[in-house]
Amino acid sequence: MSHYLAEATHFDGQVGQALALIDQFNQANNSLSIATTEQGSSFPFAKWT
Repeated sequence: MSHYLAEATHFDGQVGQALALIDQFNQANNSLSIATTEQGSSFPFAKWT
């Protein structure tokens, strides 16, 4: 579970960096940001079981 949460935290950071770059170059009004993921890792009795 800790690896899953670490991965989610890392992804959040990457999205934050991308949004910061958009703001840095004053492109927020000219941008559409869409973040998609799959449903997560295979926890017991989850999507892969």
